[in-house]
Amino acid sequence: MSIDIEATINERIKKIPFFSLQMDETTDISDLSILLVIARYLNVNELEENLLLCYPLTKRCTGEDIFNTIQGYFCENEMDWAKCCGVCTDGGKSMSGCYKGLRGRIQVT
Repeated sequence: MSIDIEATINERIKKIPFFSLQMDETTDISDLSILLVIARYLNVNELEENLLLCYPLTKRCTGEDIFNTIQGYFCENEMDWAKCCGVCTDGGKSMSGCYKGLRGRIQVT
């Protein structure tokens, strides 16, 4: 993603009162795992949906690994989890577990 576009999206997300995330982890035919995170938010009374991050997962694909990847991005870009009002996933085990899954880890933050 272009640095300018990424910076614009990140600045919008920092200024708005809330946003939601849609996430998916997939493994391609070459056994490379990719994490996609899409952010949805209101921008001047219009709902926008933009790709927030697309990262390869080099370790495992557990809820902890996925959360740590997103948390690292949030810390790096000074984003606040408190503004996240919703999370949508595909319901996979690493995403949906209430204790060890991504959703359980997000609820704790």
